Parts: sequence; C-alpha cells; structure tokens
Amino acid sequence: MENHRLKILVRTSLLLALALAVQSMRMPQMVTGPVINAVLILAVALGGGMVSGILVGSITPWVAVMTGIMVFAPVAPVIMAGNIALVVVFAVLSRSLGSSTGDFLAAVAAALAKFAVMFVGIRWLVAPSIALPPPAIVMLTTTQLYTAVIGGMLAVSIIKILGRLEQFKST
Repeated sequence: MENHRLKILVRTSLLLALALAVQSMRMPQMVTGPVINAVLILAVALGGGMVSGILVGSITPWVAVMTGIMVFAPVAPVIMAGNIALVVVFAVLSRSLGSSTGDFLAAVAAALAKFAVMFVGIRWLVAPSIALPPPAIVMLTTTQLYTAVIGGMLAVSIIKILGRLEQFKST
C-alpha cells in the first residue's frame, strides 16, 4: 500500500515538474497549452487519478502568476477552475465510457467543460472588473478550447501507446 502511494506521489511530482518546465520555457500558447492540458490528463491516467490532475491543475496557474508568465493575477482562479473541470470530466467520463473511443470522447467533453468554465469566469467575472483587453479574452477562452482539445488528443494517444507497450512487455 505504501509503495503504491509513493509511486503515485512520484508520478504526480514528475508530471508537475514537466508542466512547470514547459511553462517556464515561455513558448507560444499553441505549444504550451496543449502540452499542459496533456499533462493534466496524463496525471489522471498515469498519476493518482483525479487528485493528481487536480493538484497539477491547481498549482500551475499560481506558479505562472508568481513567475510573471501570467500578468493578470485575477485570472489564475479561473484557469485553476477550468483545469479542474478538465480533469474531473475526463476522469469521470473515461471511467464510465471505458473504450478507446470513449477516452477520446472524454477528452473532447473535458475540453468543452474547461472552455465553458473559463468562458463564464473570464467574460462574466474577471473581464468586467479588470478591463481585460479583447485579445486576452480570446486567449483565455476560445484559444483554451483549441489547446484543451489538442492536449486531450495528445494525452489519449500517449496513453494508448503506453498501453500497447505494457501489452507488449507482458507477452
């Protein structure tokens, strides 16, 4: 039991470190976003399930604010909520749908959930109070949908490849 917990802790820590390393590279959002979203889903699938994904998704926005990557600090809780929506919807649907196709559908549904949470949070809560410029609103809403879908497809593909490797190892 303790060995299993240690394995979950190590995997979650490694995925968080990967996410933070990618964030710190300050690449364009269409590169960083899909990788971070993929890491969130991989944390669910390979880490400790929903809890691992929620931890990674909750820490990364705050580190982005503290390191100056995200200059609008009031959006961090919205990004955090969007990440949590992505993780929870993926975890629940991938478990209930079960099949290989189900994982891809779960990833798309999770991306839509993240988009919905972020759209509401940015448009109705944050933007009116801090006068976000229109390009920032697009970056924090519509672009999030694209990066979450791409990241979800990337993560599910990695999960499938790793599953094949595990099957190969066991034969």
